[in-house]
Amino acid sequence: MTAATRLTPLLSLVTLVLLTAAAAPASQPASAQAAPHTIITAAFQQGLAGYSGVRDTWVSSLDWDTPPQHTVNYGQNDGLTLSRNDGDNPLLAFDLTSITPNSAILSATLALVNTTPAGCNVTAPWVRRAELFQVLRAWDEGNQVESPINAAGKHGATGDNAFDYFPGQGADVPWNARGMAAGSDYLAAPSAAADIINQGWYTWPVTSLVRAWVRNEQPNDGLVLRDASGYQDGNCDWRTFVSSQAADAAHRPILTVTYNPDTPWTVAGPDQVNLSWNGGAVTLDGSASRDRPGGNNATLTFQWRVAQAAYGSALNGALIGTAAIQSFTPDVPGEWDIELTVTNDVGASAADAVHLRLLAIPAGHPRIYLDPAKLAILQARAIPSNPRWTQLQAEASDPSGEMHARWWGC
Repeated sequence: MTAATRLTPLLSLVTLVLLTAAAAPASQPASAQAAPHTIITAAFQQGLAGYSGVRDTWVSSLDWDTPPQHTVNYGQNDGLTLSRNDGDNPLLAFDLTSITPNSAILSATLALVNTTPAGCNVTAPWVRRAELFQVLRAWDEGNQVESPINAAGKHGATGDNAFDYFPGQGADVPWNARGMAAGSDYLAAPSAAADIINQGWYTWPVTSLVRAWVRNEQPNDGLVLRDASGYQDGNCDWRTFVSSQAADAAHRPILTVTYNPDTPWTVAGPDQVNLSWNGGAVTLDGSASRDRPGGNNATLTFQWRVAQAAYGSALNGALIGTAAIQSFTPDVPGEWDIELTVTNDVGASAADAVHLRLLAIPAGHPRIYLDPAKLAILQARAIPSNPRWTQLQAEASDPSGEMHARWWGC
């Protein structure tokens, strides 16, 4: 979790060649023109070069106002409010479908403008930390300016529901807790954080999130900001950021992505498990790999190597071969990580990995099946010469109070 730095002029955020609004599709960001093996920096901001792919609102868990804030949709407000103790939580999502899924995402940064002074009526440099989390479910930006869903045609996310409709016009889809639940509505671990002080630009690094969204490894349900500072005497309880509905287009949220669109799509194949491995060869299959859109699959070159060998192997880091479908004979049983790198005719490359679990367990040998409850009480020990776990211990007591222990070697 990295605290991001504050930016001042918007122009320092990105350097790019803007497409004209007339020439750009409705959801196309401003970007540099692609060329073979070219690095592109694209700025996704509502209204910039015709881009219209931002959704943003905030959801509240508060109930002290009339109507209660948790019943209100803020989808068309010109600000996004963050408040202490998870009271108000901004939601944002960006349409990234203009980036081809094979692209190598080199960096991605979210930038927002804070309009709230740190100390409200004082000059102390109070800090309010805003943590960024991946959202795990779909939601509706909504069509309201600070209004409950109390009339026909109104809809949008509220503190109670990811999708909230006027009765008879749709099925509400509730959050798992008012104001969203950690672990089910949003990922429990933060992806980034920024320390918000006074007015100005602030940034959050989101490279891993954007990479997963672009490569379709995770659904792009956007992100949520949540307060991590709590109550502080003298510190404003909130920060308000400029939203994508603000009249000042230059200060709207902006997601800047730097990527290489010329990389191939590398597929090392599904992980393999063989609990009765007899020492024979394993087939590594990278034939599902393909070149960039418009590229030539026939020009792809392949390289397989041992990224992490099983314990006791002499093959760690070894080159395996250069065929799309490659035979490999491990020298010991165990857990293996094999990396495939594919390179195309413009010199761009991408890597993927396949995990091999190769164990020589006799058919009649007893097996231990560990469910989540058992795993939660397991203890593990490592020996100095091996970073992998070597023994697992579980303990239990019988009704007489006698302690029992079992050990397993890995």
